[in-house]
Amino acid sequence: MNAAYIHLTLNHFPPIVAISSLLILVIGALWRSDQFLRAGFVLLAFAGLMAVPTFLSGDGAADIVKNMPGVNRQAISPHDQSANVTVTIMVISGIAALAGLWIFRRRELSRWSITLVLILALISSAASTYTAMLGGRIHHPETEMKVPAGS
Repeated sequence: MNAAYIHLTLNHFPPIVAISSLLILVIGALWRSDQFLRAGFVLLAFAGLMAVPTFLSGDGAADIVKNMPGVNRQAISPHDQSANVTVTIMVISGIAALAGLWIFRRRELSRWSITLVLILALISSAASTYTAMLGGRIHHPETEMKVPAGS
């Protein structure tokens, strides 16, 4: 097991868990369910936590794959730059979710905390999905959209 294997294993968690947290938060807000909202807060905190080892394994993965045949070396830098921003966003989101759970541990979540965490979950979902898309361009040519000639 090397850094590339670890990175490829971990890199699915941040976007999937962030999107899941967003969906559960939206359901919780619509149903006015404190339990769903708290579950969404926990998932967003988990997404932020998982973003850290995913990010930290990225440089090692890049070192391994950059000289492999079929790798788009030009795609590594945009993915890395996006990952720098994404990990920051996701950690801040996770901390905000944990803070909300802590502050409102003995009472219902406040409207402002729900709104803040919903917005952060949306931003985290978008950022992690974009970063994942850029990562896919490194060695997944099937993810590139090609317009057929004559279209």
